[in-house]
Amino acid sequence: MGSLLRREVERQLLADLDHYGVFDHGLSIDWAETCQEGHLTSALDGKLEEVSGLTVRSHDGSAVADGWMDFVHGGGTNPLFVFWLFLAVGAGAERRKVKTDAWIPDHVWEQLPDSTKSLCAEQRGYDGRWADDPKVAAWRGSHAS
Repeated sequence: MGSLLRREVERQLLADLDHYGVFDHGLSIDWAETCQEGHLTSALDGKLEEVSGLTVRSHDGSAVADGWMDFVHGGGTNPLFVFWLFLAVGAGAERRKVKTDAWIPDHVWEQLPDSTKSLCAEQRGYDGRWADDPKVAAWRGSHAS
């Protein structure tokens, strides 16, 4: 992953935390324990692959969230949407799972242009992994020719 892509991915992941009640500023993404999970695209200055094992750390280094990162892209010059696929917030006894399904989050789906939704609805291609997402399936059914 190139530096431009990494900065954009981190920016979007940190912004996505707002939807789960994590508003602390000065957070950073710790990539040290990540594992590539297979969904892959090329964007900006590198390749992006879905990963598990991401940790979000506060300015003092303590963990405040952890989870999997995934994306919707569609390849080429299509816009890139990065989000938490699975997410837990807090640490220790305060840790709680806040995103547990393997689908595109509602708040992300609402942002996607129809052209990107159409790419998600295809069974093949960069975002074919989303074809079985209930939101994608419903959209495909309502936009069938």
